[in-house]
Amino acid sequence: MRQLRLHRASLEADAPTYPAGYIFRRFAEADADGLRQVLEACFEESDWGDANLGPQTFAHPKGIGCFVVASPRGIAATVTGLVWPDAPHEGYVHYIGVHPDHRGLHLGRLALLSLFQQFRSHGLSESILDTDDWRLPAIRTYLNLGYVPRIVEEGQEGRWAAVMDALSTT
Repeated sequence: MRQLRLHRASLEADAPTYPAGYIFRRFAEADADGLRQVLEACFEESDWGDANLGPQTFAHPKGIGCFVVASPRGIAATVTGLVWPDAPHEGYVHYIGVHPDHRGLHLGRLALLSLFQQFRSHGLSESILDTDDWRLPAIRTYLNLGYVPRIVEEGQEGRWAAVMDALSTT
């Protein structure tokens, strides 16, 4: 069963304004431990050991880059963007996550807005991403940013209906 896909037809958006002390920047190797902590907190189902988190992880040939939101207390959030191979005008949001200690500051939304700027600077005009059905707070953010569901396999209509129903009751 594939993840749910969302599509945003335009990358035009307001420039993000981060809370005081938070900055969006390109990932550097010195960020590896902080990035690992964010990814482990957000994607518990994945193994983020050294073999899966190194320079090669983010050296994808179609990569726009891995970015972090840094704070005085360390790495607060991350987002990674790629050029989608099947549609070279679409930027693909690969990983996005906010450490639980920094939630409630809308850093995921701000990181996406910053990634849209990166996508535009690479000549891209649209964005897609895949997500899990149960990531309701993230899906709400994506929808509020103008993403819409894109059906990519049979049966997803029902899954999307269940997600929308769950969102309407929370």
